[in-house]
Amino acid sequence: MIIRRAALAAALPAVAMDDTRYHLAAVQCSPGLVESTNGHLAIRMRDRAPFPAEDFPLGESPDVEGYDGTVLIPADVVATTIKALPAKIGMPILSTAFVGRQTMNGQHVTITTTDLQSRQTSVLKEDENARFPDLARVVPAFDTDPTIDRVTVCLSRAVLETLLKAMKASDQPKGDPTVTFTLPLPSPTTPDGHDRIVDSALTAKWTGNELDGWAVLMPCRVR
Repeated sequence: MIIRRAALAAALPAVAMDDTRYHLAAVQCSPGLVESTNGHLAIRMRDRAPFPAEDFPLGESPDVEGYDGTVLIPADVVATTIKALPAKIGMPILSTAFVGRQTMNGQHVTITTTDLQSRQTSVLKEDENARFPDLARVVPAFDTDPTIDRVTVCLSRAVLETLLKAMKASDQPKGDPTVTFTLPLPSPTTPDGHDRIVDSALTAKWTGNELDGWAVLMPCRVR
């Protein structure tokens, strides 16, 4: 199993930092999937075109073979792996990590990175007891059932980043501040009876100690 650096980097922010929930202080990896959750936010990264295991440059006499099971990668190991992998490189395979099973020394499951000159390897835990939550059980029904009415908001990353900068700059109260989004509901159906589509701005509000924040996020497409 080969995991892209970008998938690990995207999942890492959602791991739990609570030592009593050690199984959430990790990223779960299975073929083509990287998942993380802290109990409040769940992230799933799916590789649309995963590398075959044989593409990873293990060397002429590898002491590890491919592994296609489910593993938990502790947050510190994920961070170390991301740091060892280049974000940009001419050979995409060198920006990936290889999960395999050792052919000796106890047959541990490991994660390996390489720069073609040396290898960095860490031992992992197999999630044999399925302690990591099954994210399929928390996915809203409308996400997989197209017959359920829904409203989808599409915003650019730049718009969201600007909003977060404004929130951080205002006098936020201690704790975890929240932002409230408001948008108009679309009509029951479009004139042609197909997907609901409403082109509208999205308003956002947040409250600080002395300042109240209000924003309009544009452009916005709701369907």
